[in-house]
Amino acid sequence: MANFSEFNWNENENKKTANNGDRGEKQKLEELIDKYSSLDSNSLIKEFMKMTMEKKQRGELSDSELNSIAEMILPYLDDKQKQSLKTLMEVVKNV
Repeated sequence: MANFSEFNWNENENKKTANNGDRGEKQKLEELIDKYSSLDSNSLIKEFMKMTMEKKQRGELSDSELNSIAEMILPYLDDKQKQSLKTLMEVVKNV
């Protein structure tokens, strides 16, 4: 998996994938986290914002998909990171 933009944020598709016994999107998310874990916070935020803003502007990312992103990512974050993610989500949703 190359980057955030390749991740399937569609929750319904994720459930279908998991139900079919294929590698689920949660595992792919964990791979993304591993890949980007070496980045500092500013670089990670910059990359996340770039990818999500591009998808949002092209109409490829809905607010419900953004909510799914947050729900999948939140368990991996500390309290400060959770607050930052919530703020980022609001910025992206208002584009």
